Amino acid sequence: MDKTIYRREFKVLSPDSSQDKLLKPSCAMKYFQEMSDCHSREVGNGEEELRERNMALISVRTSLTFHRTPRWQETFLCETWHREMKGTKWVRDCVMKSMDGELLVESTTGWVLMDLTERRVLRPTKVPGLTILTAPELALPSARMDRMQIPEDLPVVGHYDVHYTDIDYFGHLNNCVYADFILDFLPTPINGREVTKLDISFIDEAHQGDTLELRAAEIDGVTYFEGCHERGRCFQAIVESRPIR
Repeated sequence: MDKTIYRREFKVLSPDSSQDKLLKPSCAMKYFQEMSDCHSREVGNGEEELRERNMALISVRTSLTFHRTPRWQETFLCETWHREMKGTKWVRDCVMKSMDGELLVESTTGWVLMDLTERRVLRPTKVPGLTILTAPELALPSARMDRMQIPEDLPVVGHYDVHYTDIDYFGHLNNCVYADFILDFLPTPINGREVTKLDISFIDEAHQGDTLELRAAEIDGVTYFEGCHERGRCFQAIVESRPIR
């Protein structure tokens, strides 16, 4: 059985929908995260297997492109595959498609394999026993994995306190939560608009009890965002949107 591509159907639930009955970007990330976990488990690199070896796959970068945002109660098909190994980074692609085959959302994520004791990034090709299936021929053209160019001295737009419910089983602020407070603190409110592009670079972990200072500015229709905690820069992000169609 070919395990290069993992497929699964989902339905947009009401808690995952915005006031405009569109799938929230954070919930799109949740579906993609679930797909990544399920596919990794299927090929033998699941969270349980890696944790037994004191390792974990940690997301360090995500890019999402929304061609048409799925709506409340819409059923769609998710597909995911490992695109390539790029140095220490494990690059994964995911897509959402309508049941008629229309491309809805594209996502590319970068992951690193971490030693949980030493908090050291490992090179997967040097770790015995991992299953590495790549499909570079399926690479999404929309992926944006290069280093972000964020303007200096962005103005402060608010603060976010990290609480218990923000934390996942790795003990840090879950990646999907970033998308929610990024939209909440945009300089121009997102009401009546939908995200078309969302890129987030996860630089340093945030933990329960941390307070993130959020900085952002909109320049020529593009919003640049970053958050810092007392230890330094935590994340950077770029957001683009359009009026809801």
